[in-house]
Amino acid sequence: MERNEVSAIAFFSEDDADEWDTERHQPSSKPDKATSVAAAVETKEWPKGPHGTPNAFNRSSLFSAGGKHIPSSLPMARGRSWIEGALVASMPNYEILYTGPLLDQHDKRVFQHIASIMRERNIPAGGTLEIPGYALLLSMGKTDGKANYESLAASLKRLWEGTITFMKTASGSWTDVRMLITGGQDHRTKAFRIALHPAMSLLHEYDVAKIDLKRKAGLSCQLASFLHDFYSSHRLAVPFQVAELQRLSGRTCDSKTFRRELRRALVELENCIPPVLAPGSKIDRNNGVIAKKAELAFVVGPAQPTKVAIVPNRAPKKPAVKKRRAFVL
Repeated sequence: MERNEVSAIAFFSEDDADEWDTERHQPSSKPDKATSVAAAVETKEWPKGPHGTPNAFNRSSLFSAGGKHIPSSLPMARGRSWIEGALVASMPNYEILYTGPLLDQHDKRVFQHIASIMRERNIPAGGTLEIPGYALLLSMGKTDGKANYESLAASLKRLWEGTITFMKTASGSWTDVRMLITGGQDHRTKAFRIALHPAMSLLHEYDVAKIDLKRKAGLSCQLASFLHDFYSSHRLAVPFQVAELQRLSGRTCDSKTFRRELRRALVELENCIPPVLAPGSKIDRNNGVIAKKAELAFVVGPAQPTKVAIVPNRAPKKPAVKKRRAFVL
């Protein structure tokens, strides 16, 4: 099969933007700094145990469920909203400040597969992964068509541009963590060269959830993808308000539209194989989402967040008390 490679790009770092001669597809006279940039950064081994995704990502809108994409005057934004040091919507036990282009669930899938492949190949965080575009697409369950290559390249560039300016979780605090410290395509081999920030190893050490990436690849919408990871990060399905799920998902639409999309996403999570939710998930009259897990989630860290948005329940009926009662004075 002929592989339609994306047009030549290179974005190893701001200082190396012109590292490659894109017209001749040959290395420039400058030394190749792609490897040296990664080598200069401290590397950290991945934690032992099953592969997972940090719950700070699963329980926040850092990777939104299809947020509102608006044109931006900033050239790096490429048609998406540009976020400048904004506080990301998250559950109360996480605090995330982010600067960069708006990230979505497609970007998260790319990140998750990169982290998984690096762990399978024993490449430490901070080390460089070299992988052909078609191999990365294949791992994501996608074909190697031109549109998918372009989407992959655009996602890698967004991840490279995005920086977590501050993050606080149960396992510690970090500042100035770039999602990718290097990322680009080698014009000689057509392989992508990618390196994750060393702090990603620490983020994957505690308070993570095992995510079924193969099952997630079969979901049809971004909201279903967000809920897939969100409910996978809880051992039990905690009841949430519709408005709270919309806030955490980063989905920007009116409440009526979100309720309609939420119902469809819940049904999809019930029907996927294996199912995430048991049949009977619904939105009650109090705008609470009632859902039951179909399987127990594998979570490293706190079983439940410190604070959750509990759906208000009606006061239980008091048992009937007999009116006749004898008193002896």
